[in-house]
Amino acid sequence: MLTSSRGMKIDNHNTHVSWGLILGAPPFRKDRTKNPFLFNRLKTGVELFKSGNVEGLIISGYDYETAVMRQFLADEGIAKQHIIIDSEGSETPHSLKYCKNHNYSRIFIVSQFLHANRACILARHLGLKATPYYAKTVIDKKFPIFLVRENLAGVKAMCNVIFD
Repeated sequence: MLTSSRGMKIDNHNTHVSWGLILGAPPFRKDRTKNPFLFNRLKTGVELFKSGNVEGLIISGYDYETAVMRQFLADEGIAKQHIIIDSEGSETPHSLKYCKNHNYSRIFIVSQFLHANRACILARHLGLKATPYYAKTVIDKKFPIFLVRENLAGVKAMCNVIFD
């Protein structure tokens, strides 16, 4: 049994998923503090990797994002050979297409609950075997913005699926 940082339990008996996909976000906020959404995803990805349930981690985002993500994972002791970098993952669908195009067909999607669920819908539409793996959601003054953004992105995702 596998448990995420949010307490989600996954029965991983005979369901080995090869890779964890950590979806990117800006590493720092405008006030130059660490973006807790991204760093919680990274911590959760480390937890997933160290549990032994994935062969490695795919980090996805812009060049700067993936550089910060790569350094965080290295600082946590994850060797370079266990990290795949998708520096063209500017949007969730791009990250998922990267996985499909490079035959990473069985993935845990590491992000906050709404984002991970939306990404799983898109991934399954692409034929990927995807399971959400929830990172802790930070409830602070930015949380309402997160909710609005994720709900709008959910509508966009449904349009992608329906009109693809």
